[in-house]
Amino acid sequence: MKRFMTMVSVLAICVFATNSFASDPDPIPGHFGWTISTSSVDPNVCYSAVPLGGPGTVYLWLECDSGQTGAAASEWQMVPTGLFWGGIAGVAPYLFTGPPTDLLGAFGNVSSQTLVGIITVFDFGGGSLCFAPSVANNRNITVGVDGKGYPNKWRGLHTAGFGPVCCETKADDLCAWTAVETETWGSIKSLYR
Repeated sequence: MKRFMTMVSVLAICVFATNSFASDPDPIPGHFGWTISTSSVDPNVCYSAVPLGGPGTVYLWLECDSGQTGAAASEWQMVPTGLFWGGIAGVAPYLFTGPPTDLLGAFGNVSSQTLVGIITVFDFGGGSLCFAPSVANNRNITVGVDGKGYPNKWRGLHTAGFGPVCCETKADDLCAWTAVETETWGSIKSLYR
């Protein structure tokens, strides 16, 4: 009987241990974090205290991913408020097509801290540029190299009169892919000694 209980305990530990380090509590883990920045070298400059003028240049970054898969493609809407969308050009070899309401991206296999696009805006009095689901398909997703679509996390851009807090999915949650449990394997084993 003691041997049977030991085997049941070990199996229970294995089952719980594999579930305790999930990368994200969402139903489909493996999200990507996108940002719009005024900097071509730092993806985290989401606010400008002055209008960008016209034509102004801002930058689209894949700031982070959960490490489970690379980004192959994307679909979302860019929502300009108080500024005019002038267009987007992919940074080679990345491509974008479609209007801002249904923007499609093709990347192949891209991961964290990658500049993927240059956006032209006309901003003379302050405004914002944020992400939203596409009009055509109601999607704000990135398709991974694994072929699955993952909901995006994102941080948009604000200029004078619209900031300094930038539009985003959740404050301080853009790149937060952490273990659900903080226990170590040793502390779990010690419970059964």
